[in-house]
Amino acid sequence: MKLKRIWGFIAVLITLFTLTEVKAFSVDKDTFYIEPGKKEEVHLYANVEEEITSITFSLTFSSYDASATFTPLKGIKDNYNGTTGHEVVFSEAQKGKIDLGVVTIKTKTSAKERDHAETVLINKGIAKTEDGKQINLNRVNMLIYFGEEGETTTTTNTEPAINTPTNLLERIDSDIVTINLKENIFEYTVTVPSGTEELDLKPITTSESVRVTISSQVINELTDGAITITLEDGKTTQNYKINVKVKKAVKETEVDSTTEAKEYHYKWKYIVVIVLCGAIIAGAYFIKLPKGD
Repeated sequence: MKLKRIWGFIAVLITLFTLTEVKAFSVDKDTFYIEPGKKEEVHLYANVEEEITSITFSLTFSSYDASATFTPLKGIKDNYNGTTGHEVVFSEAQKGKIDLGVVTIKTKTSAKERDHAETVLINKGIAKTEDGKQINLNRVNMLIYFGEEGETTTTTNTEPAINTPTNLLERIDSDIVTINLKENIFEYTVTVPSGTEELDLKPITTSESVRVTISSQVINELTDGAITITLEDGKTTQNYKINVKVKKAVKETEVDSTTEAKEYHYKWKYIVVIVLCGAIIAGAYFIKLPKGD
């Protein structure tokens, strides 16, 4: 029993030592003033003291008015999962200040100036060493303002985004689906059973002062197959997009009872024929046997 406790304690120590946290992610700058229809690029760096072979991270943005993409430097492979996840793989182990690539921030031509900043967030970063150790990388939060610098004023400009509330929505209640909200993630996908006519999403805000607007939840009335939840508190506007997928109905295969009965009947015929053939062969064999004196 004591030996088991000792091995358990050793396992805990190994876990603690293989998961190290350092101040690692950084960018050239974290505040942008971009006119509608324009774009800006910024380099993303990882600062590590140990040699690493790969880095995984998530790249998200608060609004499609200011979207972001990541392009790795030449010679670095990016296993992009098609949504928000990236896995940067190096051909050789790296350490120090590593230039991972370029984050491109684009604004829509239809984007309008507003009294708050949209955000581009790089988080969930984990660097892996050759011996399997994992290093947590601190997140980077970039603020995006529309228009030229100085045209937009906001109290959040002088406050670190990490210390201010980022989500106006606390949770979404429903008896049909489950949605686990994550910080600075504004798009989710749910799957509902076939035959569902309407969802029952009930947004619960982080404050009573937040005003909520939700689009139709009737399946046949969805715009682009999604429900939109808009939250406003007078300073910030956040739009949540809930993509809705409906499971396809499974067609039940009807069994033709008459066909099954016929097949059953023919099987018995074959059995009877085989038995009779066996009996005839056996009888012929015994008839041919020489009689004893």
